[in-house]
Amino acid sequence: MGQRIIGLVGKRTALNETIKIVGAQYLAPLQQDLFILPLGHSALDALATYEKPSHTGFTYLGPELEQALRNASAKDGFLYIESDFFGGIGSQAAALFRDARLIWKEARALGEEPALFSQLLGCEAKWPVNEGLRAMGVQRRSDMDEFSAIGLHEYRAPDMEDE
Repeated sequence: MGQRIIGLVGKRTALNETIKIVGAQYLAPLQQDLFILPLGHSALDALATYEKPSHTGFTYLGPELEQALRNASAKDGFLYIESDFFGGIGSQAAALFRDARLIWKEARALGEEPALFSQLLGCEAKWPVNEGLRAMGVQRRSDMDEFSAIGLHEYRAPDMEDE
């Protein structure tokens, strides 16, 4: 089964303000006092031009969306995420916004699942969303990474799209 997530992860206070700016519909609770603000097609259509993104590895993070997220992060920071996987193949991109600035970004597209290799080799997979969540203070558990520790693994494409 595939998984596609495009949205913002942060504290309720940060995302409540962001709803007004990006025009998204709702917040969904996660673990560790975090929430996700899914960005469906209508929000992305309003914020992105679908020209070539200005950041390599991102599908939607172009100049308009970046500026909207910078403005939205003036009071509180959050993590913008793009995650798209099917059958263990896919990509992830994450960008941390804080103080009206893009603080950090990373994207990774692989034809293999690093988590599988990290289990086999006994090392940690370094996915952009995990790195960004860690920078926000998310605590991983001994049996799961940051992505799963806050419950993002429970979201699938139908949950993230507009009705």
